[in-house]
Parts: sequence; structure tokens; C-alpha cells
Amino acid sequence: MTVPVFEVPPLKNPLTERFCGEIAAIHQRDPAKASRQYLEFIKKNNLVYWEQLAIRDRIRYLSKQKS
Repeated sequence: MTVPVFEVPPLKNPLTERFCGEIAAIHQRDPAKASRQYLEFIKKNNLVYWEQLAIRDRIRYLSKQKS
């Protein structure tokens, strides 16, 4: 079953948007490293749950676009 990928608009914070692009690129080569860096970012920035979801969805969308 193919799950459709819905467009996820860019995040308003340019630093977070750049981070999402970097993690999406890393995910193509090394998913484990991307996951570690994502978790470190979440801990370091003390993000609330909805912010984590928005970042995760944006990374997933960018990763699908690059593949």
C-alpha cells in the first residue's frame, strides 16, 4: 500500500528549516545518524510535542522529495 505524501510547508524559523533540510539529506545516507542528531536537537532546544511533530513531518517530507 502506498501512502500519499502531503505537502508540508516550510517552517517559519529559518534555522529550524535549514536543520530539517540537513537532517533529510543525512537520512538518505545514514538514517541512524539522522535520528541521533534529531533527538539531540529536540533535547537541546527543549521543544514541546507539537513542535517536535512539525519538525519530524517536515524532515519526512523533505526526505521523500529527495528520494
